[in-house]
Amino acid sequence: GVLGNDRRPDESCAPEPARLDEGPPDREVRNAAGHGVSPPIPGMTVVRADPQRIVVLSGDQLDGLCALGLQSRVVAAALPDGSTG
Repeated sequence: GVLGNDRRPDESCAPEPARLDEGPPDREVRNAAGHGVSPPIPGMTVVRADPQRIVVLSGDQLDGLCALGLQSRVVAAALPDGSTG
């Protein structure tokens, strides 16, 4: 990945965030269906085009955010399967 084995974002990641593309300030995204969840998950969610706080669910996403220079906006990251912490 972009970060490499040393995981040093200050040395490996883009120094500045990538510019936003032209488009609306908010975007609708489709949610995964949650079966038997209470309360029910809505079908769509509005997401800001320029997020300030990002939660990462996989290492690939973290590498992508690093490449875009958004590493300073990551507030939490999921641990890989099988890890302890």
